[in-house]
Amino acid sequence: MSEEKSREKKRDWSNAWAAIIPIAVLAPIGYGVWTDFGAHVYGSTPEDLAKVTLGAPKQLARALKNTSIDDHGTTVRVVVKLKTSAGKEYEKVTFTYDKSDLAAPNQIDIDAEHESENGAEAVAALARQLHALRSGSYTWNKTSFRVSSRRGDVTFKIDGTHRGNPLFDRQLEAGRELALNAAFGTAIDVSTREIADTVGGGYPVADVAKLDLSVAIEDADDAVRKLFPGAASARRDSFAVALDHPLFGVLHLDWTNQPRGRLSSIGLDTTDAYKDSRALLATCLGQKIGAPKENTVDYAAGKTNLTFTIGSITWTLRSSSTSMSGPYAAASVAQLFTALDACRDAREAATTTHGEKR
Repeated sequence: MSEEKSREKKRDWSNAWAAIIPIAVLAPIGYGVWTDFGAHVYGSTPEDLAKVTLGAPKQLARALKNTSIDDHGTTVRVVVKLKTSAGKEYEKVTFTYDKSDLAAPNQIDIDAEHESENGAEAVAALARQLHALRSGSYTWNKTSFRVSSRRGDVTFKIDGTHRGNPLFDRQLEAGRELALNAAFGTAIDVSTREIADTVGGGYPVADVAKLDLSVAIEDADDAVRKLFPGAASARRDSFAVALDHPLFGVLHLDWTNQPRGRLSSIGLDTTDAYKDSRALLATCLGQKIGAPKENTVDYAAGKTNLTFTIGSITWTLRSSSTSMSGPYAAASVAQLFTALDACRDAREAATTTHGEKR
């Protein structure tokens, strides 16, 4: 009887090991272990994603935990499942490669499991680095960012591949850090200057005062890029410069399109924060360049324009946009942009957190 019991015990242990061994073997090679809620007990962390080399698909998949490689026609995707609790409420990160160039991914998607409060936080974090972000989206020099305010999903993409894009590797590294920071609050190690040069982060507003405004159209590209290498331009007479200012995301500079044409216009794109901060801005500017003239444009709606005169320049703050007219004397431009650099929304300082390196 005791011999029979002994045999039964052995069978029970054999059955138990038969159930345990496949799980122990399969988990480390990529299938993952799931909790009752679908989160991964075994997976990669945001810190893993921040330090891994973004190389070829197989190389990337081997370097991270709980990964799979999927073929999607013209693209290859490396899907990385995130370890539960390490990825907040995010489930996975997908690195997409163009099959014509598998040296490095050109798109990163960070996907949430469901709707959460991460969305608003992610949008705010990215907007602190890219002031021109509008409604969670931003495109600059072949790169684009998109953040869902509802779910918190984050996407960074570079149009095309290495071919014809000498900035590709630098854009990929800057984009990776900003995307991970927006989703997880990981540290940003690339400098603000590198972000400006590669993916449209802002240049110091005061640097606009250093621009040589006397150059003709033939020399405009050299003059602008000497100060702002990351400026965007589709034509030799028009340039866009991303600015490091919470209320003004992009500076526009246009030259007259003719031989020896001169600077003809300067414009500023407002950010999502401008409308609610216009009054605070006007008060600050008034202390530095003189009080503006107030003009009622819609009495019933309570809308007014605030117009500043700075030497040769007239600058009007409307309810959601601005307009500027010249002539653009160098001294007047310097005075305006020096004052603007000093007048930043005071609330920005209180919200500059989330792992940024300034």
